[in-house]
Amino acid sequence: MYNEAINTNNKIISTNLIANIFSRMNEVMKLYTTRAKKEEQTYNSLPFEEQLNMKRRYNTFVSDFSFSVDFYDSTIIKIDSFEKFIGIFNSRLSEIKSIVSNFSISYFDEENKYHSNSIGFMIYENSFDINVAIDTTNEEVVELFDYIKESISKAPAKYDFVMKNKNKICFSYTFASGCFVAIILSTILVCIPPVFSVFISGGYWMLFPICCLILGYSLGFVLFSGSINDLYKSIDMEKIYDGYDPNTFESRYKSDKNSYINSSEVIIGKNVHNLSTRKKIKHLYRDKKKYIKYELIAIVVITLILFSLQYLMG
Repeated sequence: MYNEAINTNNKIISTNLIANIFSRMNEVMKLYTTRAKKEEQTYNSLPFEEQLNMKRRYNTFVSDFSFSVDFYDSTIIKIDSFEKFIGIFNSRLSEIKSIVSNFSISYFDEENKYHSNSIGFMIYENSFDINVAIDTTNEEVVELFDYIKESISKAPAKYDFVMKNKNKICFSYTFASGCFVAIILSTILVCIPPVFSVFISGGYWMLFPICCLILGYSLGFVLFSGSINDLYKSIDMEKIYDGYDPNTFESRYKSDKNSYINSSEVIIGKNVHNLSTRKKIKHLYRDKKKYIKYELIAIVVITLILFSLQYLMG
């Protein structure tokens, strides 16, 4: 007898994963229900004397696969079948606040041994709790249990590359975006005749790369940090109190990493766009990261041109 909870901490539970698990559970439920119905039909077709002698594999068969879906508009829908649930699940995904599901099969076998199997789900945006109590002699249910465990273990980590490298990603995005603008502005400024004359005659060409880098960082922070921070809002860690700063007379807060990795991220409700957000952040990082190299090369080339002009005109 398995009686345990499956650990889902630090996992991203996608809508496909939820649908696939429930679909597999529905297949197992149908399999047992079909067997029990066929046995019941056979039993009912027999004369009374033969009914008494018939050994039944699924005597007093009872099953349940039901759902309770709580929506953000404060409505709760009770659903008694997978087919009805999956239709509502797919069409109202962004409205779902929580899902509670119960799967149970019980019966007495031919030796009058009681078999009981239950799998319960409590699904919220930041938790995916699974409680399992199954009979190990029921092969199909054990296989279902193994399938659920394997599916969860293969789910992507919540504390992934995007979260582990947040500072690096934000810096790369803002610096690359700001540096592009800084190079254009600095080059235009240097090309203005009075400024150009001072740069060349005064030997200030060496200030060009410094100006580009400082201006690039500043412009990136001011103009572009907001857009990348907005993307992180829906997937970021919550802040917790970290003491009082006597120098600034303000409370300090830090990211609550421990709570973050000890919870799940279920792609329902407010989290419905989180997977696409993570992909977008990755794409922006890889895209902007490539440009940094070319921007630095451009700064070096322009600096060498200014140095050469000073040398030729000196």
